[in-house]
Amino acid sequence: MIQRRGRTGRTTKGHMIVLITKNTRDESFYYSSMHRERRMKKQLANGFIPAEKPLIANDEDVRVLDRKNSNDTETREERKNKLMVYVDHRESMSGVTRELSNLEVSVEPSNLLVGDYQINSDVVVERKSTKDFVSSMIDKRLYKQAQELVENFSKPLIILEGQDLYSSGLHPNAIRGALASLAVDFNIPIIPTRNPEDTAAMINRIAIRESDKDTKEVQIQTERKPLTLHEQQLFIVESLPNVGPVNARRLLKEFKSVKGVFNAKIDDLIRISGIGRVKARNIREIIESKYLDSSNYSADQVSEEKSIVNGKNKPQQEYYLENSKKND
Repeated sequence: MIQRRGRTGRTTKGHMIVLITKNTRDESFYYSSMHRERRMKKQLANGFIPAEKPLIANDEDVRVLDRKNSNDTETREERKNKLMVYVDHRESMSGVTRELSNLEVSVEPSNLLVGDYQINSDVVVERKSTKDFVSSMIDKRLYKQAQELVENFSKPLIILEGQDLYSSGLHPNAIRGALASLAVDFNIPIIPTRNPEDTAAMINRIAIRESDKDTKEVQIQTERKPLTLHEQQLFIVESLPNVGPVNARRLLKEFKSVKGVFNAKIDDLIRISGIGRVKARNIREIIESKYLDSSNYSADQVSEEKSIVNGKNKPQQEYYLENSKKND
């Protein structure tokens, strides 16, 4: 309250109006804030009382540690025997990582291919807050991430953090359907937690259980598995304008190959469910238009130009057909 009033009257006099819903916790927050403010003013009116002891430690209370003594070897051995959790660099500054360190878990930042916390070669944890879970449903990232988890790890887990999952505005049945799909279709366990501290405690407990089972060296997943021929064909067709996974499968099923899709005329394309005349014209325009290099790079720079498709949308290793001819 006092902070809001300070901002209102920072330069000139003003009025602050507080709207509070009756019979809600906001009323409690309001009265608690007013009580703390009155207590603060009373303490200031009585004058400043200095601390009994100075805030700076005395020299006799300070002990300098010798880093070169024999105890340092024991410390390294203890560190070696600590639980190890590999954390994706995007999670390295989160509250979960800090809490894991407080639980004496050795945290190793890594560039993980999928997941946020890798326990061992089999177990990986994808952490999602309730807000992130809902947003990944809306932009359709959720099932793609789930597919990547099951393709790269035998025991993937999803930790769902927060207690406001059903207050996002989405219909509760849509959220329940997504949870059911993850558990039934992808066979991924979902563990609910309340906050980052609870999440860290759960990851710590999982790491303890896995350390008792397995002592072999952890293999970090940093490269995506090569695409199969089927996946590579879908990848190419999905790159066409306004063509998603469903339409890509319909086109390939109808025209039998990528070449067949590219050779299809507008009248052939519009026979496919989900492909209208406007979408068909856009597809033909992309296929038939002459390539115009509008970049500002010089001729010797063009060969070094990076691919415009990067990140998780394009694999670093692509499908290699072993039986293909070396010389066409």
